[in-house]
Amino acid sequence: MTRTMALHEFIQRLLLAGAHLESLPPGAAPKAPKRLQPLIDAVADSYRRFDERAVHYGHRYRSGFWAIYLLSAIAVLCAVLPLALGWDSAAHVLHPYAGLWAVTEVGVIGTVSGIYWQGHRHDWQGQWLLARTTAELSWYLPMMAPLLDFNAPAEETNWYLRVFDPGQHLRSAGDVATLCARIEPEARDLLATAWSDSAFIASYAGWTIDILEHQRRYHRGVAVKQHAHYSR
Repeated sequence: MTRTMALHEFIQRLLLAGAHLESLPPGAAPKAPKRLQPLIDAVADSYRRFDERAVHYGHRYRSGFWAIYLLSAIAVLCAVLPLALGWDSAAHVLHPYAGLWAVTEVGVIGTVSGIYWQGHRHDWQGQWLLARTTAELSWYLPMMAPLLDFNAPAEETNWYLRVFDPGQHLRSAGDVATLCARIEPEARDLLATAWSDSAFIASYAGWTIDILEHQRRYHRGVAVKQHAHYSR
């Protein structure tokens, strides 16, 4: 099923029309160790759900952002055009219709206010960032699993809090903690002897490097697009 292009995507496509974007050739798809494939499958549904939510709210927030700025420019144009065209002069033949520009301006300003109110009321930005963070943290749980000592007493359910000190914002990531608790028994069984298996160690290291390389290529592509925007 083809997805309708969001407003911000359409605008970016127009802005980048004719631009030459240097992109890296696609890398090989990361191949996960067989021991971790059940964990990857276990988090796939949660990741997909949060990813779809992040995409939904991301489109709303970014499209709303662009719409507000474009409509604000149109509102200014509606205020200035009667003066530029001379409609404000009582002698101008179209002077009786000058008020239409004011009505249009008020309508555009009302639309801007409505978009801002909807975005603030439904917290489009906050929902987008929360869902994107949860999706990414969920997706990387299989990579985190081998770094945990499942035999040691756990004070935290969230795996990230056991391995790193990522900041206070992760302490409220309840969805990630719930997912960790759900897949931990399976992870414990799958990885009981993992670090004594040289084939797993080599596969895990290669997989991790491939994922990091994939991220590097992705973020470089984003940086190239942003640089092209600023250059326009």
